[in-house]
Amino acid sequence: MAVSLKASPTGLEKIDRIRRRLGLDVKSKEIATGARTSTATFLRFRQGIPINQSAFISICDFFEVDWQEIIDGTSETPRQTGGLKLGTSKGSLKLKIESGVFLSPDQLEQLSYELFRDVETIIDKLREISGDSSLKWNSVSKGCLFIEIEGLLETIEMIEYLSSQGDLENLLGFPVLSFQPTSVNLAAWLQSNFDKALQVGWQSIEDVLGTTQAQFAGANTTKRAKVIDIAEDVAITLLLSINNYSEKFFIVTLEVIPYGEVNPSLPIGLKLQAFTQDGELLEGVPESSAEENEYLYKEIVELEQGEQFRVILTLEEDIYSEEFTI
Repeated sequence: MAVSLKASPTGLEKIDRIRRRLGLDVKSKEIATGARTSTATFLRFRQGIPINQSAFISICDFFEVDWQEIIDGTSETPRQTGGLKLGTSKGSLKLKIESGVFLSPDQLEQLSYELFRDVETIIDKLREISGDSSLKWNSVSKGCLFIEIEGLLETIEMIEYLSSQGDLENLLGFPVLSFQPTSVNLAAWLQSNFDKALQVGWQSIEDVLGTTQAQFAGANTTKRAKVIDIAEDVAITLLLSINNYSEKFFIVTLEVIPYGEVNPSLPIGLKLQAFTQDGELLEGVPESSAEENEYLYKEIVELEQGEQFRVILTLEEDIYSEEFTI
């Protein structure tokens, strides 16, 4: 089980003093490169959001401070739930290796020995580079080798950063063509295409809440629901709607409500945040925190087509994260 750590307020002040002394901006590529992480991960670190232990220690090592002096005393190992592992993300790695088939891990017997060996070698190297032992592969696609991988959010962001800098190919020893994080395509929802959405748990309002779409959505608006196991024995419902109010801009609305009779109210302290692709809090979208019997609501205005954002739900040390593309 992976450990998630967050920095204390005094620890963050210490890191920021060193950063300013070094003359580094918070988005400096030197920090991301030196810490072997991504800018988005470092920005979450600065905001006191728990991140992967490996990334946390790498950031502290870059600033030459003892990570145990920076850590918040409440950090602990995240609990596992019945759903997705908390704080995980996915990405598609494209390599110049002929595979010829689409296979999932339960069809290993259909993989040639050579291809299976290559896939396992690549995943083992990515685990070693990232320090994320939970990293796994979900499928292999035909043509050039596409490997869908799943791991901690910081791991996926780090792999994306290494790929963008041209370093991933040398580290893996395989010809890497590209790496793209997997995100939910909201534009497809407006075209009533929900195939991909269903694969990652986004269902109709009626299927989840037992009511109709019309009760929750207006004209030119599509709304879906997803049940999330945010912590042990704690389930919530995330509602997301998208409205194309002009040719160029879209409105996305986020709501979190209790799920089922077992959880009649939201857990106190549950936080809902939305971030840009660079890891910054979306402007005009303040952090929301639940009190007993409340629901959480956010409206993200004027997102352009092609823009990406990430939704993060946190409850103490438990994290749920998902990326979306307009």
